[in-house]
Amino acid sequence: MKILLNLLPEEKKIALVRKFRYRFFLWQTTLVLLLELYYVAILGGVYTIVNYQVKIGQDSIATFNQFNEEAKRLVGYQEEFRQVNAEAERVIRYQGSHLHWSALLSMLQDLIPNGVVIVELMTKEYVVSISGQAGTREQFLQFEDALKGSDCVSDVRVPISNLFSRKEIDFQIDFKLKKECLLWP
Repeated sequence: MKILLNLLPEEKKIALVRKFRYRFFLWQTTLVLLLELYYVAILGGVYTIVNYQVKIGQDSIATFNQFNEEAKRLVGYQEEFRQVNAEAERVIRYQGSHLHWSALLSMLQDLIPNGVVIVELMTKEYVVSISGQAGTREQFLQFEDALKGSDCVSDVRVPISNLFSRKEIDFQIDFKLKKECLLWP
C-alpha cells in the first residue's frame, strides 16, 4: 500500500492548480486558434477556387455571347444568301422561258446575202413573215437556200410570184422558227 503524503502548503496547491488551469486554458485557446486558422485557410482556398471558377464562367458566358452574336449574324447572312439565290433562280427560270428575238435577227443577219434588204418583219406564234427586196433573182434564191439550210428554220414558204422578175424582186417569205433557237443559251 502506498501512502501519499502531500507536504505542500495550501497556497502552493492553489497556485499549482491555477498554473495547471492557465496551461490548460492556453492549450485550449491555441488549439482553437489553430483550428480557426486551418478553417480560414480551407475557406480561403475554397474562395479562391470558386472565384476562379466564377471568372472562367463569366469568360465562358462572354465568349458564348460573342459566339451567339456571330452565329446570329451568320444566320442573317445565310437567310440573305438564300433570298438572293431564290431571286437569282427566279430570274434564271424567267430567262430560260423568255424568248429572245435577237437570236432571230442575228440569224437573219448571217443568212442575208449582199443585195438583199429586209423591209418588214412580223412574227406570230413562231411563224415569221419577212418582206423585202432583192437586187437579182440569184441573190433571192441564195437567201431562200440559206433559210432552208438553217437549223432553226422549218417549213419555208415562198410564193412563186417572187420568181417572175429577174431584177428588183419584191418578196415575201413565211417560215416557222424553232422555239429552242429563241430561248436563252
